[in-house]
Amino acid sequence: MNKNIFGISIVAILVIAAIVAFFLYGNMSKRPVYSEIEVKKGEIQEIFSLDGKVQPQDSADLGFEIGGKIVKL
Repeated sequence: MNKNIFGISIVAILVIAAIVAFFLYGNMSKRPVYSEIEVKKGEIQEIFSLDGKVQPQDSADLGFEIGGKIVKL
């Protein structure tokens, strides 16, 4: 009985290892394709056209308890 369980366990481990290897090595063939281009000296120009409002990254709301005028610094 123990030999059957041991044999089934070994077969199950081998099947799981084969499935994992298939998925790992199957995805390696789908690597991105890179192309090479020659770099030449020249001007780089990029133009951006955007619409919208400009908002500060940080802001502070100042609230005073008493209103008044500053007379002298």
